[in-house]
Amino acid sequence: MDGDFALTDMLGLTSAVAAQLAPTPQPEVAEAALRGRLWRLSGTDAAAAAEAVESAASQAAQGPPGSPAVSCADVALMHAFETAPLWKPPVAASITALTPPTARAWLTLARHWIGVASATGDLRFLNTACKLLGAAWVRYRDTAGDSTQQDGPLRTELMCRIGAVSHLLDDATTDLARRLDARLIPGAGAAPSDDLCCAGPLRGRDGAPVIVILAGAGSASTARFITAASAVSLPVAGLCWYAGAAAASGESGYADAWYPPGSLTAGQAVPAPSRQPPQATVTTWEAVAGELRRYQADLVILLGMPVVPARILELARLGFLNAHNGALPHYRGMDAVAWALLNNDPVVCSPHSARPAVDAGEVLATAPVPFPPAETLRSRTKTAQLQLLLAAAAFVTETGRLPDGTPQPAASGRRYYRLHPHLKRVLDASPYAAPAAPGPSEERSRR
Repeated sequence: MDGDFALTDMLGLTSAVAAQLAPTPQPEVAEAALRGRLWRLSGTDAAAAAEAVESAASQAAQGPPGSPAVSCADVALMHAFETAPLWKPPVAASITALTPPTARAWLTLARHWIGVASATGDLRFLNTACKLLGAAWVRYRDTAGDSTQQDGPLRTELMCRIGAVSHLLDDATTDLARRLDARLIPGAGAAPSDDLCCAGPLRGRDGAPVIVILAGAGSASTARFITAASAVSLPVAGLCWYAGAAAASGESGYADAWYPPGSLTAGQAVPAPSRQPPQATVTTWEAVAGELRRYQADLVILLGMPVVPARILELARLGFLNAHNGALPHYRGMDAVAWALLNNDPVVCSPHSARPAVDAGEVLATAPVPFPPAETLRSRTKTAQLQLLLAAAAFVTETGRLPDGTPQPAASGRRYYRLHPHLKRVLDASPYAAPAAPGPSEERSRR
């Protein structure tokens, strides 16, 4: 790609010790760059804009740490840079007007955006930072220290800055590669199926984590999960059935969730597992806490559970995992499948770490569930959830750690609630209903 760089070529420009600049977000830098239109290289204001950015960075460095959140100025500025004609090949020709002071300001902005990406997980800013760093490198890599240039010392200093920012990018790259290596990747390209497919037996390891299942009383999925876990020698230490007031009141709402009329459940015959874990039935959260402490649980798998209190979520070393039948953070809460279809969005399952807020934990993976055939949508959605949980538990068993999770941005989350029967009937009479269901004209004729 034109404008690319080899990071190793830039790392040697500055020693690692001299390059230890913290990639701290500095919102003032983005605001100054936006006001000065730093992406515009022509005109008399370019030098003033670069000076304003450097001044903002200097003042921010003397104050308290900046906010790690993505600001409106950051978003607007990133859009302006990304849509400017700066990256039109050949990039070297597109940035001939990039002066050393403006390049230095670009590097300051790149440092800020590496910090934003590190603090928020928004990799768009890391991407644009790469472009700013690469542009400065392409423009000045062959002219640093040229005594024939009037601004030769400034260009030499610019190379040192490029080296310093490249060290920050190297750290961010290493962290991103580590996260990718720790990702939970569901079976890609697998055909839709009602079968809870399992991989081969897990590789044994010393000191395997203690896994406990916490299931709502009557959860039909629990037997399927235990059978699949037994088939791959997943070390499930115990099963705790919760039959408290929240479960009895149907707080979880899974049984009443809308699916196409006639949609098959996942209650098909399940072969008995080769090993049944010890089981207990409890009716209070205090009793749940006692069971988890007794097992000294490292990981808890939630199946068909109502909202779990925060004090319980603190009782497993690695945490609690749940599988939601909606795309997070956009479909939190109840009736996620129905709401997705009403909004003309795909059905997506998302395993996540359980947190006190509903469906707000780090997302470990996503798996789309194709809508057709309607008559098996319920079963295939539940199977996808169980497969994701099984894959996550297997990852923990083999590595001793959770898969990499992506934090959900609080601002973009949307919670849905139990669908009213009227809207369920509208869906029943829609093309999303199973073929056996009455069509819209038949439904209207009954009224």
